[in-house]
Order: sequence, then structure tokens, then C-alpha cells
Amino acid sequence: MPYCPFCGSETADDDTFCRTCGAVISGTVPEPRRPDNRKMKYIAVALVALILLSAVGGIIAIFAWDLVKSDVDNTYRWDYEGKSFRYELKVDGKYYTDVKTSGIDRTGSISTERYTTDTETVLAVKDYIVVDKYIQALADSLKTMYKDAFGADPSKEDFVKFAGMFVNDCIRYDDDEYSGDYEYWRFPLETLCDKKGDCEDTSILLAAILDAAGYDSGIILLPGHAMCAVTADGIPDSPLYPTKKKSEAYGTDVWFYPVETTAILDENIIGYIDESYDDVYLHLYLGHVTEYFSS
Repeated sequence: MPYCPFCGSETADDDTFCRTCGAVISGTVPEPRRPDNRKMKYIAVALVALILLSAVGGIIAIFAWDLVKSDVDNTYRWDYEGKSFRYELKVDGKYYTDVKTSGIDRTGSISTERYTTDTETVLAVKDYIVVDKYIQALADSLKTMYKDAFGADPSKEDFVKFAGMFVNDCIRYDDDEYSGDYEYWRFPLETLCDKKGDCEDTSILLAAILDAAGYDSGIILLPGHAMCAVTADGIPDSPLYPTKKKSEAYGTDVWFYPVETTAILDENIIGYIDESYDDVYLHLYLGHVTEYFSS
């Protein structure tokens, strides 16, 4: 009969531990079975990955929501006749997103009126010259600013120069965002909110402001360039305004002045046109709309 060498108690031949004191008395202590942690590791990794993906997805969703919902909040500063001016614009984000995604053909138009064929709707140039509530508010504010600064309501001549300098000073010239020959015509509000645009964008913006102020305006299209146009009635002839043109596109003769929106000029922007266009026919497109086209 074997005995425990530690406490002297009797033990069985196959005992590994003393049943009295618990000491190891023979053989090798069997190693306890350890749980397989690989499955737990896989589960933990999967949970971490899920959490990270959810976090990234949430961040993307927040940014996407911000792109749709963030308001446009801009400040514009410009100088005119020795005085400095400032205008604040805040545009509802959802409204602005709807404008940018209206579905209009962004390559522009060369038609004086909108018409429909068997296969398509051909837009008029004036479909891009949209006078909405924000453009109307801007035109009204410009008139008020002028009166506050100079003590009298602006004449048509005064307002064209004042609004023209606003566009020239506050909107940065920027080529179309697409490369090659593809044009991208912005609505007036887009150009205003983006603070940038090329010649047709700034011309469309100024035309919309002038129309909103009550002055018949539009744009001129010529090879490789676009300009704003304002009818000549109410603007006195002057050597300061060297270019005055006539158009027969509307059934009766319409005299108009080109107004440059992308050149670095002084305040005499009426009637200026680069000499390279002296012998080029100027295609005049008058008018505006108050609703955005939706396809």
C-alpha cells in the first residue's frame, strides 16, 4: 500500500494526488484543457471590422447629408466710385441642390425661343437666365445700396455700371469645370454661390440682375466669347461707350450695348468690346424666366 510522502496518508496505486493533503505524489499532472480561442479571435476581429465600417459609413452619410443640406453662406465685397460695398447671401441648401440638379442641358443654347420637336425639347438661351427670389433680392439690395451711398436712386446707366462692377469684382473667372469642348452653363444662382464662372456664366448672372431690376437685358454670343447685353434706351450716347449695336432678331430693331463681365476694367464697362470682334456679328438673346427648367 503506498503512502503519501508528504502527510503519510494511504493512497491508491493509480492516485496522482494525495486524497488527504492534495500533494502531487506520482506521474505528471495532467494539463487542463484550454479552450480554443481562435473562434473568439475571429469573432472579435469581425466585430471590430463591423464597428469601423459602421463608423466610416456614418461619416460618409454625414458628409453626403451636409452636401445636400448645408446652406450657402457667402459674403461679397467690391468697390465703386471710391466707396466700398458688402453684400451677404444665404441660400437654403436643399433649394440650391435642386437648382444644380434641375436636369437642364448644360451645353447651352443658340435659340431665341424654346420649342419641341418629335425627338427633343430645344431650350432657349433665356431658359438659363433665371430670376428667382435670390437674384431678385440681390437686385433690390443693389438699388438700395446705391441710393444709400450716393443719395439718389440709380439711373439705368448707373445701375448697369454698379451691378457690372459687382460681377466683375466678386466673381472669379474660371473656365468650365469640364475639359475639351464641352460647355457647362451655370444658372445665375450657381455662379453667385460658387463665386466663379466663365464668360457665359457671368454674362447670364449680370443679365439676370439687370432684368430683375427692370431693365431689358440678355446675353450676346460671339465666336469663343459671351457678353451681357442691355438695351440702349435710357442710356445716353457717350464716347465712353464706344460700341452700340442693332439687332433684328426680334422683329423690330433693337439697339443694345455689350457689357463686359470678365475683363479687368474701370467703371466704364458699358459699350466695351475687344477690337478683335469689331467685324463679328453679335447674336443677341434677350429675356429671362422665373422658373427653373426641369426635364
